[in-house]
Amino acid sequence: MLDTNTLLSIAFSIIANFTNIVEVPPWGVPTKPGDLQRCIIGRPGSGPGSAVHLILTHYKGTEFWIRDGAIYAYSSPGSFFTLQNPSLVPTFAGTTTLTSNDVVRIAEKALRRLVKNGDPLGGGPPRVQQGSEFQGRRIPFFRVTWFKALGGGRAAEVEIDGRTGRIVCLDLWAEGFFYRAFQEEIKKRVHAPESRVPKEQPRWASFPKPTPDDFRRAVEGWLAFCQLLGLEPGAQTNLDDVDWSSSWLSPTSSRGVWSNDVCVVQACHLRFKSGACFDSAGGVASSHYCADAARYSGNDYRQGGQWGPFEGRPTKRWEDLAKALEARISERLGAPKSFFERMRARLGSLPEDPPGHPLKRAIVGWRLPLPKPAAPFVSPEERHIARLASGKTGFKDDGAPRLSPGEREAAEYFWGRERSLAPQAAEEAILNQEPDLLLAEFDLQTGEVKGLEFCFPSMFWPGLYHVGTAK
Repeated sequence: MLDTNTLLSIAFSIIANFTNIVEVPPWGVPTKPGDLQRCIIGRPGSGPGSAVHLILTHYKGTEFWIRDGAIYAYSSPGSFFTLQNPSLVPTFAGTTTLTSNDVVRIAEKALRRLVKNGDPLGGGPPRVQQGSEFQGRRIPFFRVTWFKALGGGRAAEVEIDGRTGRIVCLDLWAEGFFYRAFQEEIKKRVHAPESRVPKEQPRWASFPKPTPDDFRRAVEGWLAFCQLLGLEPGAQTNLDDVDWSSSWLSPTSSRGVWSNDVCVVQACHLRFKSGACFDSAGGVASSHYCADAARYSGNDYRQGGQWGPFEGRPTKRWEDLAKALEARISERLGAPKSFFERMRARLGSLPEDPPGHPLKRAIVGWRLPLPKPAAPFVSPEERHIARLASGKTGFKDDGAPRLSPGEREAAEYFWGRERSLAPQAAEEAILNQEPDLLLAEFDLQTGEVKGLEFCFPSMFWPGLYHVGTAK
């Protein structure tokens, strides 16, 4: 039986703590059930364990969304970017004395106080967007967005009224803003049972299993890959060592990611009982993770609260290890040094969970800036980034020195959205929306490479152009 009175009492306490950080007009802060126009407890169809998810709407229009022990969304009638009634747009026009730097400071100050663990804002500088003009008058509202270091998704977004400096809308997505320990305490206090919804099976669970011939071909290429790049494959490399329940063969053949659109290959993922795993296609490995790699837990990305075994004080700089790996790849795979000079190596935002317990591992991703539309010359790799931005796949070098019309249009779209930012900040904002081309996991005590993944292998390994072309 769910004690809704206790649950609402806890929710009002969470809101009170939130409004001590984010200024909300007193008339918009609910303190009792009678203040609510709407109260939704739980997520429809998500089982009884979701009961500690709440949406509380004050009769004045302010709204608070609560889950995992914290408010993850707040909105008010003063939000321009979520406005539903176009006739009200004139009421948002006006002037502002705030600069882009001012609104970033206001937003970041509030978000830092809302962080529960780690550094969810560690993915780089935020993107700032200002409301457009209305009948020649400026809309002085700003939206500040931070992106996650890995994957490019949004970490947090804050809307600020430039006339008052007040936060009028806020959304949080990054793990570091949630308080899962408190969530469990709430469940105990309101007697909310755990969800019995069965765990959704990953898509690969229905894929066919590799055959012994698939295994032999993949392992031969993988061992050569590890030897070439100085990676440790571990002691389990035989057929009897394979964890077949976590290994799969892609049910379809594909182009593009693995080659230059010439050959058609089938992806194979093999995982050993030790925990080591790799991906391969056409007998060529594209990734390797040691048995004690931190990035994966099984075949899934490691989540918050699972980093305990990797606590330790770093003694080496990830920047130095990244430079050494770049030199090794360039020397042994043939990737041009100029390619790495144009790329940006970025540290993934791993949580110190609990805070004050640093990790001895670093996950680093490499991205390539999107070329500007009018660039007089672009490299094949830069053209590939423009192709991805325009919705195309496959690394294809046709020798053209400039962007095609479709690629140029995509570049104009992304650079145009960030035209209000300084050049360096604009490039960083665009990088946050791009895919990683290379990922590596380093041990910051031993300097070992514990994981390496070429997301677009043929960009780094010119020899891949010829895989399968003789067939």
